[in-house]
Amino acid sequence: MGYNREEHVKFMIELKQKDLNAYEKYMAEYEKIADDVIGELSSEDIEEIRLNPRPAIQHFDLGHFIRNKYIHGSKLEFASDSDLISRRIVRMIVEKLLPEYEAYPLMFDLFDHGDVFVSVHRFAFVRHRQKEYFSLLDTVYPSIQEASKVEDAFNEDNRNAGIACFDNTDERNKVRKAVWKKTEKLRFESLLYIADGLWDFEAYEKRANELDVSEEVTMALKDFCRNVIQEHGYRSLFVPGSILLLPAFDGLMPEEQADVLKDLDVLFDQWPQGILENIPEEVFAQREVAQYMLGKDGTLLAKMPQWQNDKELVKIAVSNGYTAARDVDQSLMEDREMLRAAFANATTDILNDEFYEQYADDDELVWLAVKADSSNLADASDRLRDDKELVLFAIKNTDDVGVLNFYDDLSPHMQEDRDVVLAIAACPSIPFDFPPERYCDDDEVGRLLADENLHEDHFTLFNMSPRIKKMWMSEEELERWGG
Repeated sequence: MGYNREEHVKFMIELKQKDLNAYEKYMAEYEKIADDVIGELSSEDIEEIRLNPRPAIQHFDLGHFIRNKYIHGSKLEFASDSDLISRRIVRMIVEKLLPEYEAYPLMFDLFDHGDVFVSVHRFAFVRHRQKEYFSLLDTVYPSIQEASKVEDAFNEDNRNAGIACFDNTDERNKVRKAVWKKTEKLRFESLLYIADGLWDFEAYEKRANELDVSEEVTMALKDFCRNVIQEHGYRSLFVPGSILLLPAFDGLMPEEQADVLKDLDVLFDQWPQGILENIPEEVFAQREVAQYMLGKDGTLLAKMPQWQNDKELVKIAVSNGYTAARDVDQSLMEDREMLRAAFANATTDILNDEFYEQYADDDELVWLAVKADSSNLADASDRLRDDKELVLFAIKNTDDVGVLNFYDDLSPHMQEDRDVVLAIAACPSIPFDFPPERYCDDDEVGRLLADENLHEDHFTLFNMSPRIKKMWMSEEELERWGG
C-alpha cells in the first residue's frame, strides 16, 4: 500500500479533535521511535538519507525495519495503517536529519512530490552549494507556501463536506484540476528560479565558446537541461549546466574535467535510465565521456553510432544495459565474453528479450542471469526451471519479494519439493497460494511461516490448517485470518 498523506492527515485531525491526549501520545511515540531509529543508523545511512530525502524511497528499507520492530503487534498497528504510520515516522527522521530546512518545512512535502525537487537538493548538497541554494529558496519560499495553502484549503473543504480525497465526480474533478494547475504553476516557477541560479549557464557558455563548441550545440544542451526539468513529470530532474562542456571534454583542464564528472555523478546517482535519451549526440564525441556514460547507462550506446563497433565500449554498454546489444554489430555479440558480461549484470527479463531468449537453456548464462536477478529464472527453459539446485539458488539469492516473480513459473515438481517449500517458507514474502495443499498441516512449514524474524505478521499462515493457526496466531489474528 502506498502512502496516502491525506488519509493520515485525516486520521490525525480526527484523533486530535476527539482526544487531544491520545493525539499527543501518538505524536510522542512517533518522535521516540524516530529518535531510536536515528540512534541505530550508521554515518553512511545518515548521509544517504540527507542526500536522498524522499520518504517514498525509504519505504521498503527503513520503513520495513520500523514496521517490523516498532509497529506490528503494538497498539499503533490497530490505530491506523502500518504503512501510513511508518511513512510518517520516516518523514520525521528525514526532518530531524536535515535541520537546514527548519525554516522551510514545506520542502519535505515537495521532496515527496517528485524526484526533481530531490535532485536540486542533492546537487546543492553534494557540490557544497548550500549557501546559494538556500539564498534562492528564501526568495521563492512564499510562493511554495501559497501553493500549500491552496492545496490545504481544497482538502479541508473536502473533509468538511465529507468528500473522499479521490472522489471522481465531474464537478470535483474540475475543481481538483484547477487546484492542481495553480499549485503546480507556483511550484514549478519556484523550482525554475532555483535551477536558473544553479545552472551557471553564462559561465559555461563562455568556456564552451573558448573551446570552440558551436553556439548551436551549446543552445541545444541548454534546451535539454530545461526540457528535462519540466517535460518528464515524476521523472524530471535537474541536469547540471556543466554538460555544456562535454563536447570539448578533452580540452578541459584536469580540475575542470573532475568537476564535470562530479556533476554527472550527482545526476546518474538518482535515476540514470532514460534521462539522457534526448540529449544531443555531440556530447558523446569524446571517447572518455562515452565510456563514462556507458558505465552508467548502457542503453545510451544507441546514441553513439561512432562507438558501436568498439569492443571495449560495447562490453561496458551491455554490462550496464543488456538491450545495448540491439545497437551493435551482431558479430560482437557472438563473443562468449560479451555474453557473459551481459548476463552477469542482467536486470529482470533478459531471457524475455528477442536477442537473448535463444540462450534460455544455456546453463552457464542462465546461472549468471539468476545470480544477477533471481526473477530471470521465470524465463529460463523448462529444463532449468525444474533444476532443483538452480531453483534453490534463486530462492536463496532473492530479495524480499523476489520469489513472487518466479514461483508461478516453477515446474509443478519443484513447487511440491519439500526442500523448495521450506526455502520459500523462510523468505520474507511468500506467494498468495502457498504452501501446496500437502504441506498445509506441516509443523516445520508452519514454524517457518510463523517466524516473526522472517515475516511481518502471521498472515503468512492464512492457508495453513486450523491446527497450525491455533499454534501460532493470537486471538485477534485468528479472528482476522483464521478463516
